[in-house]
Amino acid sequence: MNWSDIDQENKIIKINKTLFFDNGQTMIQSSKTKSGRSIDIDENLLKKLQKFRLHQKEKFLSDKSIRDQDVVFTRPDGRYMRLAQFNDLLSYAI
Repeated sequence: MNWSDIDQENKIIKINKTLFFDNGQTMIQSSKTKSGRSIDIDENLLKKLQKFRLHQKEKFLSDKSIRDQDVVFTRPDGRYMRLAQFNDLLSYAI
């Protein structure tokens, strides 16, 4: 998911692509439903995402070796996060 997929004004996350890894390469393609899907979010989640984005930007500014790729959930080095890593973080958070 990219930060540009979050419509802050209308409080919607657009799901319109799939990320997968093939032979060590990061691949992104359109989602199965060409029009994608939308998820409504509440003010609380929006504020948490905004706070997380600020934290992420500060990290990118302080470490020039990390490139901001407009990705919401990344590894510490700024690369795309694998599903297993995301699931581990989600399990920890819940």
